[in-house]
Amino acid sequence: MVQTAQHYGIKVVIGTIPSWGCSNDPYCGLSVVDKTHYVRIVELNNFLKTFALEHGVTIVDYHTVLEDATGLHYAQGLAVDGIHPSSQGFVLMTSAVTAAVE
Repeated sequence: MVQTAQHYGIKVVIGTIPSWGCSNDPYCGLSVVDKTHYVRIVELNNFLKTFALEHGVTIVDYHTVLEDATGLHYAQGLAVDGIHPSSQGFVLMTSAVTAAVE
């Protein structure tokens, strides 16, 4: 898809996978504590960043924008359920992608 888009002059933007779960937030608990989620997210994000660099594609690092101090979870208030960003999270994501495509 990237090659086809680039062939037709379409700017490609890839977003990293956000954090998973929430720490210290009673409304957004960690239903399952499973470190494989965090390892897999880091692996996929590293792949996406390398791919973007190798193919001249813009990348938006949503993970960094939304992470807490541990780098594992969403920062407090930025997710509704540990998976989906809250309205505050989407505001930050929108700012990041807007900056990337301008």
